Amino acid sequence: MARPVQNPYARFIAPEARRLLDQAPDRHTRSQGLGFVGFLCREGIPLSEASDAHLGAFGAEVAALGGNRPKQAIRDSAHAWNKLADSVPGWPQQRLAPPTSSRALPSFKDLPEEFRQDCLTYLSSRAEAGEDDLFSDTSADPWAAATVKDRRGKLCQLALHYVESGGRLSELKSLKDLFVGNAHKKILKRIESKTGGQKNGHAANLAHNILIIAKHYVKAPQEVIDAIRNAKNKLRPGKIGMTAKNRSRLRALIQDKDLPRLLKLPSDFIDTLDVSCPTLSDAVKVQSALAIQIVL
Repeated sequence: MARPVQNPYARFIAPEARRLLDQAPDRHTRSQGLGFVGFLCREGIPLSEASDAHLGAFGAEVAALGGNRPKQAIRDSAHAWNKLADSVPGWPQQRLAPPTSSRALPSFKDLPEEFRQDCLTYLSSRAEAGEDDLFSDTSADPWAAATVKDRRGKLCQLALHYVESGGRLSELKSLKDLFVGNAHKKILKRIESKTGGQKNGHAANLAHNILIIAKHYVKAPQEVIDAIRNAKNKLRPGKIGMTAKNRSRLRALIQDKDLPRLLKLPSDFIDTLDVSCPTLSDAVKVQSALAIQIVL
């Protein structure tokens, strides 16, 4: 028997569509395909007639409902659909086209070889950092594996901003190249332009990563370090609490027609869990549901 899911479109899935979906090669593919299939069934669209236009309509509805990263939802749905077409007998064979990212973020393996090797040396040095010296300016706790993975992704983002600010990816030979000819200033200005001139936590975090590289690895001059720290402080949000975007989403949720849904959210969420087969992930989700209930 299929395990209950948290996808709001799941209840619309027709029996035959459910039978096919349950034959997905893995749970991840099944989960990613669930929303779009439920959307099709709710709209009365046969799976055999599903198209890119329907996929776009699904994404538009996800966005209208305040869903996080609707483009990613479309992309994941398209990849899941195509994988189901390749692996499930009886699944419609038309392919769906996932949207492409306009940012074209390079993957770590796509970085120039010399630059990538220097990045690996840097990440390794931070993973092993930690001088037991109260007065050392360079001592720091070693990074956990998850932090190293996150910083690797940040390096890819910095490489993209380097290119978008006028540099060439092929010119990057080492992390020092991010500071040649005031390249770091161009990168920081590019990061700021992405925020529309607004203070932004993600932008400040990228600036913080540049600061760590400059101070602990490249050993940049003090005036460069001070300039980067000043830029980071200017990018960092000045107040703690919900962002304007999240406040806007919450404001929409508490309109009269949506308020009952909000009040029932914790109990409805817990009702979807399979209590006969609990997981650590379920425990974390129940913790979140209880937190929402307490706040309500």
